[in-house]
Amino acid sequence: MLKVFILGNSGAGKSTFASKLSSILSADGVSVRVISAGGWARIKYPDLNGAALGERAVADLSDNPNVAIDYIRSHIPVNGICIIEGIRNPRDLAILMDPKNDLVIHLTCSQDTYNFNN
Repeated sequence: MLKVFILGNSGAGKSTFASKLSSILSADGVSVRVISAGGWARIKYPDLNGAALGERAVADLSDNPNVAIDYIRSHIPVNGICIIEGIRNPRDLAILMDPKNDLVIHLTCSQDTYNFNN
């Protein structure tokens, strides 16, 4: 199992990049799963977004610092490639990443510097 971590600031294109990478790999017959690191919060609080969702997530993380790690681990497939986008906590990355086998891609561009539609 190879894990590819897509990191970057808000608006850097992490989700877009992860989706495009998944499409390319899948077209070549590779089994791929994309996991959004913040997916646990969106599932737990489906009616919230933006700052309200962030505030709730921070409160939950202060109660259980492993909530994102547990969510990600529960969604990692046994085979293929797992693309994990949006990890913000360095502790989560350190716990989940195997430096001998996994990859990290850090995006530093803003949305107006690239175009995946071409």
